[in-house]
Amino acid sequence: QALFYSIQRRTEIALGSGAQYLIYQIGTYGGMVDAADSIAKYLIQQVAPRGHTVAYVTTEAISAGALISVSCQDIIMRENTTIGDSAPITMGSKLEGVEREKAESFIRAAFQRAAEANHYPELLLKAMVTMQIEVHRVRNLRTGEYEFFEGDQLPTDANEYDVAGAQEINGDDELLTLTASQALEYGIARAVVPDVNEAMAFLASRDGVTFAGRPMRLEPTWSEHMVSWLSSPAVMGILVMLALLGVY
Repeated sequence: QALFYSIQRRTEIALGSGAQYLIYQIGTYGGMVDAADSIAKYLIQQVAPRGHTVAYVTTEAISAGALISVSCQDIIMRENTTIGDSAPITMGSKLEGVEREKAESFIRAAFQRAAEANHYPELLLKAMVTMQIEVHRVRNLRTGEYEFFEGDQLPTDANEYDVAGAQEINGDDELLTLTASQALEYGIARAVVPDVNEAMAFLASRDGVTFAGRPMRLEPTWSEHMVSWLSSPAVMGILVMLALLGVY
């Protein structure tokens, strides 16, 4: 949650300074669901109407990192990075039955919200959350475009779809995780680049804009780093143990 407040603070500074493009550098294995949802809603509902949001994945965008990435209007991935693997887990116990579906249902809806807002393939995002979703890619012969279908909903009309050439993207016993090149091929990443300068060059060329001077770079403060560290589950667990020892 400390990261959410940090992102909010820095975003408001950028918008207040007249920035029209906001590039969020992402490299994370995930985090708490409520914090990720707060960040995702903030990007979609409050930032997107005032500026163009871009997720720049520098290493990996796993779990909550994938949700935050797709909540940006564009995803640009550095070469040899990954995105996906977003099923919920709990520390020290298993999510099964109704409890798992309760958790996954909420996260699937959050990914669906992002897909609708930013035009990402909804079925692929759902497959990042739930193992039972089998995804195939089939080319529409009329439009020449690829479309995604669940395994039990594959088209059968060979005159409209290339039924024989259907490609399995994700099995029903897998969580979807994509490399940068796969994300680009399947329409999740807008571009794959070697560095942030090339990411900006892609945006400038695609959108016909010119970026004035060096970009403003806003980093977390030392106090935000400290609060994030103190509120991490591992550190909190140690502090609780020390507190109990002190009471004893």
